[in-house]
Amino acid sequence: QSSLSQQPVSDETCLANDASLDAVDAFPLSVIVKRCLLEPMRVQAHLVNSALYKYFLNDLGFVQHLTAMRRFLLLESGEFGQALADRLFSQLTAGESMYDICSPGALNTLLTYALEHSRLADLPEADRVGFALKHIPMTFRPNAFGGFDFLQLNYRVDYPLNIVLSHDSIVSYNKVFLFMLELKRSSWLLKECLFHLKSMSTPSRVRNLHQHLHRSLQFRHLQIFRHEMQHFVQSVETYLANQVNQVSWSELIDRLNEEVHSLDDLIRCHRQYARTLLFRSFLDKKAAPVMKVVAEILTLVIQFHTQLTSSPWQQQSEGSEYSHPLYQNLCKTHQSFKKYSGFLFNVVDKLVQRGYQSHLEQFLLCLNFNSFYKPLLAQKSSK
Repeated sequence: QSSLSQQPVSDETCLANDASLDAVDAFPLSVIVKRCLLEPMRVQAHLVNSALYKYFLNDLGFVQHLTAMRRFLLLESGEFGQALADRLFSQLTAGESMYDICSPGALNTLLTYALEHSRLADLPEADRVGFALKHIPMTFRPNAFGGFDFLQLNYRVDYPLNIVLSHDSIVSYNKVFLFMLELKRSSWLLKECLFHLKSMSTPSRVRNLHQHLHRSLQFRHLQIFRHEMQHFVQSVETYLANQVNQVSWSELIDRLNEEVHSLDDLIRCHRQYARTLLFRSFLDKKAAPVMKVVAEILTLVIQFHTQLTSSPWQQQSEGSEYSHPLYQNLCKTHQSFKKYSGFLFNVVDKLVQRGYQSHLEQFLLCLNFNSFYKPLLAQKSSK
């Protein structure tokens, strides 16, 4: 016998229940399903999405991994990027074979050197960074843009975090990484030009070369050419450091705090961030014309370095000015550089005036520092 006493059900209660059932029968099936099934499912889905979002954000350390990828793959850590680039370019200049440079031991040594010189080796995420090779080139193309397309810097992402930080996103990050590496190479070559102009080596019969070079008109012209190219490369690097590593990151953090409430939102937010990186780095289809001009300009910088360092300075007679045997070629390279850089400035200026994208205004400001391209603007307005 049960210890709980059952209460008798009155006739009025039975009649009320029968009336409720009759009322339910009057509702359409779609309304019943919506009230009885869909609403509880929505509530449950909201709870699951919220739990998944917090799991990825807090337990899996999504932002910490994204910060590490920003430091390494986007070269936000300037010390890491500079140490990596200087060591790699020095090995290529020294004439080492590509098989030696691309060997696993050499690449691991290169990465370890960059980590130690940037004080990032103690980070737990540092063990996830490693080089990968798409292929091993027979020779390095020293005078071509895009010579590092065989190289890839990877960041290992485990399951389930790789649902958000997918392989496609790593590929997008690497496109930006290779472009920044090309810019660092151009900057490194221009520094080599400066060192070459400052420390000439000539036959022993020519003495006190430094005392005579400052009187050379060609020497002063080449210094100006080099400085103009250096200004352009630094302007692009400044623009990328601002728009890629600062503005885009700030926008991502704002979206994470305001717009992301589920795993799908998190995936969509990160995909948008990766697309923004490519777009602001001129690496997507829409910005392909701008990137084509930038690539031509950087190729001219490489050509300028090759022409300058391939021949020593000469003196036709005792007491005459020193001259460079490829001076005319260097002047043509500089004229082509001015033509392409001026064309790029005009294109970006028109896009800014049309309100195309706000980030191009930052690029224009970096290029036109101290009104460097003001004569071009005056010439265009006079027409």
